[in-house]
Amino acid sequence: MRAERAFSRALGGSCQVPLAAHAVLEQGMLWLRGFVALPDGSRMIRGELRGEADAGEAIGQELAQMLRERGADTILAALAGSR
Repeated sequence: MRAERAFSRALGGSCQVPLAAHAVLEQGMLWLRGFVALPDGSRMIRGELRGEADAGEAIGQELAQMLRERGADTILAALAGSR
């Protein structure tokens, strides 16, 4: 839950931003998958990270940064401009 929330916070998540994160504990390790998209689904940036279970917040922030580097900022800017 901490990883998912950190991911959402780092990307400015709200009810208006199409993003998601899903964390799973697997053999003592945390696996976090996330995405941010345009509302019509025409563009989506995805990623995933694995790490120590007690580093959930850091993993969430790192995944958000990874998506920003892949172009999530462009999607977030488009969403901000359409409000």
